[in-house]
Amino acid sequence: TYSTVAHYQLIKLLATGIESAGSLDREKMILGMENQQLVTASGMAQSRADHHFSLPMFIAEFTDGQLLVRKNLGIVNPPDQRTIQH
Repeated sequence: TYSTVAHYQLIKLLATGIESAGSLDREKMILGMENQQLVTASGMAQSRADHHFSLPMFIAEFTDGQLLVRKNLGIVNPPDQRTIQH
């Protein structure tokens, strides 16, 4: 299922962070996950130094056991929230 694939990908990302960090220290693992690529069902996703991903986004509907994509929004790049002034 889609959620199984998503969970597998996140576990792989965590494993990459642990391997890169050489540690189970939380902050080191977070740094180890920066600039990593994650294989998604719709292509590659790239993590950024601000801990966000540029991901393919879809508007979908789940009806009668089927996930139907209604609109493909393409790659969505969230703004770097480290630079937002309040």
